[in-house]
Amino acid sequence: MINNIKKSLKSLSAKLMLVVLACSFALWGVGDIFSGGQNPVIAKVGNKKIQASEYLIQYQNAVSELRGNNTQEINDELLKAIGMPNNVINKMINNVFLDILAEKENLSVNKEYLLKSIANNPSFKDELGKFNKNIFNYYLQTINLTEKKYLQQLEKSIKREQILRSILITTQPPKILVRSIASKRDTARKAKIVFFDATKPMVIKKPTEEEVKIKFNDLKDSFKTPEKRSFKISYIKPEFFIKTINASSKEIKDEYEARKNEYYFPEERNVYQAMLEKQEDAQKIVSNSKDLKTFISILEQSFGIKKEEANLGFVAPNQLDNDFNKLVFSSVPNKIVGPIKTPFGWRVFIVNKIKKEKTINFNDVKKELAANIKFQKSLDIVYEKGNTLYELMEEGSNINNASKETSAKILEFENVSIEDISRIFENISFIKDTATFTKTLFDLKNNEYSDIVETEDGSVYLVTLDKVTLPQNRPLIDVREQILAMLTDERKITETVKNVAEYRKKALKNNNLLKKSASNKVTILETDWITEDSKLTSDNLNNKIVEAIFSNQINSLSEIVQFEDMQFAIVQPFKQKQLKVTDDIATKKEELESDLSMQMSEDILTALIQDLRVKHPVKINQDLLDSL
Repeated sequence: MINNIKKSLKSLSAKLMLVVLACSFALWGVGDIFSGGQNPVIAKVGNKKIQASEYLIQYQNAVSELRGNNTQEINDELLKAIGMPNNVINKMINNVFLDILAEKENLSVNKEYLLKSIANNPSFKDELGKFNKNIFNYYLQTINLTEKKYLQQLEKSIKREQILRSILITTQPPKILVRSIASKRDTARKAKIVFFDATKPMVIKKPTEEEVKIKFNDLKDSFKTPEKRSFKISYIKPEFFIKTINASSKEIKDEYEARKNEYYFPEERNVYQAMLEKQEDAQKIVSNSKDLKTFISILEQSFGIKKEEANLGFVAPNQLDNDFNKLVFSSVPNKIVGPIKTPFGWRVFIVNKIKKEKTINFNDVKKELAANIKFQKSLDIVYEKGNTLYELMEEGSNINNASKETSAKILEFENVSIEDISRIFENISFIKDTATFTKTLFDLKNNEYSDIVETEDGSVYLVTLDKVTLPQNRPLIDVREQILAMLTDERKITETVKNVAEYRKKALKNNNLLKKSASNKVTILETDWITEDSKLTSDNLNNKIVEAIFSNQINSLSEIVQFEDMQFAIVQPFKQKQLKVTDDIATKKEELESDLSMQMSEDILTALIQDLRVKHPVKINQDLLDSL
């Protein structure tokens, strides 16, 4: 699944620098994502900053686009596995480099051109195809941008596009190169293949004891035991203290008041709506709809709008624009409202169900609040104890005494290798980040201790390394069967290669290339038409065999092809043709020329950015990036 998602991700970013980077410029405002007016810097490019809120918006856009192009579930764990956070921040960094390049080249965009770009944007035109200021202002309001800020961002986008277009214009591939590559891709061949399998049973001489000893001595450094580590984990959990902690009535009441907005749920209304271009269509719906059932029926039958497409779900007052909000929350349920003229067409809607506003009272959440206060207090104790634990270790205390003094518990493990480290997590349920733990353990040297590490559930732990058992050579008796198997396979390979060579020599001598006879008893596979780029394929052929088919002359016999450890083949291509230009799978030269131009342009732009990186160092706040 991850591979499929990566392919989708690659397709989304294949034109990273040449299309997505500038041409598909998404103008989104930066809202109050971070409380208290804080908006930390997530990356620096020279003296230019990328704010965390900007990153979050671009990340959300990228994730939405990826989800729209995939049927699989896209969760946070998968997004991290495919490197989405770093992919997004690197795109943003490359954008900044383009801005730097634009400044260096003194690129400019006059205001008249900016205004013309806005006027020509289809998103801001009415049903008559003319620029509509109201639609433009509504858009600015939706994305929380002033017109001045919008113009600034649009100017940056156009400058980036100027740079990219100038690179594209100068990187057109020669026609002869395009024709040559297209011809190679559209060459189709048929071939005969003889397979030889060294894994099949065969009579061979059993390896002698002397041969086993010689092989063992040659490879003894490969037969080592893994490095093993003995260590202790000293850990402190909130549950160690929570039973001894109290939450006073005043604290609970204050907590309720501080979080009162969490317990207030405004009225919500389930709304179905249709947006029509023509007023008469909207009026038809109003005139013929008696209730939700007839409303949906008309939408589906007359306008092809499905029920789920019309359903806005349950909406709260702050989720709608002011005018629509007033209408929705003053409407009578199950009554058609409209048509109403908007910048985007004629709106007709109906309120289906109403969830009345409610406030969860103090007594209903008193226990929950008390538990939360106690847990927060226990976290404070855990962190304080954790710091004390580390300080005691720094002062020279041993792990047992330091743990006793800080109420920590100890888990002890002996002779754990990196291969079997997973078994220890059966006893460490509070550590979910196994990668961090493994790195922490194997970064330590003998008798060292780690920093304090926090876990997802609020616990902390410290690792002390007691002993490192270095890899040891294993005795012959432990690996004898393994060596016997290796020697046997080598002999079977040698015998098979000998048989293949004899077969090939006889076939060449008798001018009887890969023809089955009663004497050779071989199985010959004859492929259908195939191409080197797999537009046409046959029987899931190994890439090495396909390469041999296209690297040998027609009717000639290939050398021996070893396509797996114990699998061999001889190949004879015997027919060739060129795909016709009219064939659906034939290479489209225009697309090929565009792809080659894009690849060359990306290489040039990459070189430019690499040069800029030297003069404008990049710093990424990886901790902040990971936390977001």
